[in-house]
Amino acid sequence: MGCFQLSTNPIELLFYGLSLLQAFRGVQLGQILWREWGEFKLEPLTPRKAWLGEQAAFFLAIPPSVAVHELFHALPIWAFGGRIARCGYGFYWGFVQADRFFLAEEQWFISLAGTLGSLLFGLTLWLVLRRHRSSSLRYFGLRSLRMQLYFSLIFYPLFSAFTFIGDWRIIYNFERTPQLSGLAVVLHGVGLALMWYGQRQGWFDLPQAESAAQLAQLRQTEAAAAARPRDLASQLQHVKALRQAGLLSQAQREGQKLIRAFPDVGDGYVELALVQLTNQAHFPRAVLEHLQQALARPIGQPDYLVIAHLLLGQHNLNLERAEKALNHLSYAIETAQNIPDQSEANRMRLAQAYYLRAMVHRRQNEMAPARRDIDKAIELARGSGRDELHEHFQTFKQSLPPA
Repeated sequence: MGCFQLSTNPIELLFYGLSLLQAFRGVQLGQILWREWGEFKLEPLTPRKAWLGEQAAFFLAIPPSVAVHELFHALPIWAFGGRIARCGYGFYWGFVQADRFFLAEEQWFISLAGTLGSLLFGLTLWLVLRRHRSSSLRYFGLRSLRMQLYFSLIFYPLFSAFTFIGDWRIIYNFERTPQLSGLAVVLHGVGLALMWYGQRQGWFDLPQAESAAQLAQLRQTEAAAAARPRDLASQLQHVKALRQAGLLSQAQREGQKLIRAFPDVGDGYVELALVQLTNQAHFPRAVLEHLQQALARPIGQPDYLVIAHLLLGQHNLNLERAEKALNHLSYAIETAQNIPDQSEANRMRLAQAYYLRAMVHRRQNEMAPARRDIDKAIELARGSGRDELHEHFQTFKQSLPPA
């Protein structure tokens, strides 16, 4: 097309450079999907496939959506009698410039049309894939729709607000188009509200599992929870299954219902804390509050008691509160040792507690108890199949000064 011209604009060159870096990652992701395509389409949706789908929703779905976005700018320009003087496309960004000025209302619609094109692209991709027999592709469609909503309704408006470029500066130009800009506020607010509600309701999620048996177990716990709404064990198992399946919005909602139904039992507070802690890089305040609420109540399942003290021990260790960390971790170790059914999960929690307590001892320059604890952690991790955990503990032991 004649509108494509070699740019000398520093901002445009910066965007092209950033897009090339993203495109390189997109090519890498495309190669991974090409190699694993047969496995990717098979059931069930595993955490790795979900990660690939999430990555593809950005690195592979954004480039065509940008082309559609710019095309939807061009269509009303042509419809209003204009021509495209300049245009650019860099996979993850683009632009079109008309050869003339338009009336304020026409320019408003030209600016809005790009966002409508992006949203239409995401909606179309979801509609095409929503009934596909592969849950991995259905998930890709869902996350692509979510990505387009995020970029169109949140990122791009914020980008326009904090820079002097972008369609939303024209869409929200109340001096030139007060009525149309007011309409945009209403529609934008409705879109954000629907997106927020859908996120809370889990519209953009699908269950993840390593096997079909795990998916069947999720359905069984869901049926059991529906059949026995006043049974604490059934409700706990359902929230846990939702959490393990990656359905965090639903798990959050069901966990909140659980503690409302059983406010005087600590188990539900621990499970809700685990939901809120999943995929978090830090320790949210809500998690701390729920763990404290749990320990102020009787906890029926020893596993949850171990988890509560283990998490609080780790939290206090991060805050350099050695004595509090030591108390919580020692209680977690004592409780875990007294559980009759020594499951693999409990053994790994016990190993983690020993490792964390060894860290506390090292920070207090108590090397003898630090060595004893890390040796116990290594012994528990040995033969568990968690080679990376075993190696991590070994590395920590080697970092201790010699006796």
